[in-house]
Amino acid sequence: NTLYIGAASYQNPDKGGLYAFTLVNGRVKPGNDYPRSVAAAGTKEYTGVLYGVAGSPVSAGGLIFYGALDGKLYAIYSVWNETQDLAIREMSNPWTTVGEETTLARPELPWERQEGTVLEGPVALQRDGKTFIVYAASACWGPNYKLGMLTWLGGDPLAAESWSRSPEPVFQRADDRSVYAPGHNTFFKSP
Repeated sequence: NTLYIGAASYQNPDKGGLYAFTLVNGRVKPGNDYPRSVAAAGTKEYTGVLYGVAGSPVSAGGLIFYGALDGKLYAIYSVWNETQDLAIREMSNPWTTVGEETTLARPELPWERQEGTVLEGPVALQRDGKTFIVYAASACWGPNYKLGMLTWLGGDPLAAESWSRSPEPVFQRADDRSVYAPGHNTFFKSP
């Protein structure tokens, strides 16, 4: 079995620019020197900058979703445009994207824009034949960081109209229960 891990790392922490890449269990691939911290550790094989063009930064929290929709693989991630948006690209394998990037969602709802115009950290949840993308919204540096959700309606996953956005957050701040900033999540299936 092979384990693929999508991650993000700074190419040059002094200059900013967080880039997505794929790690594969095994060893460091000869000739790869990016990201240096991963290659120096010698614990994983680095396959290259995921989104095809070096110099295309993703955001902090641009975690990668590898999901099978309509029999194909896709990466869904956070990317900086004028705002921090969610984008999707088809994949030919777990480390190579193909085709054009499509913006799925921008922070347009008031609750997605409280401390910042941020959508990040998309995580897939597939259950009972449905696919959901749960994402963090607003900004991690404030108490109003929360989780929103996209639901795949069927059709072309690369088309924004194939996704429905929940009008309200699915998890949010609850001061009366001492819950603040419940953003940036993941899901695990119970054994």
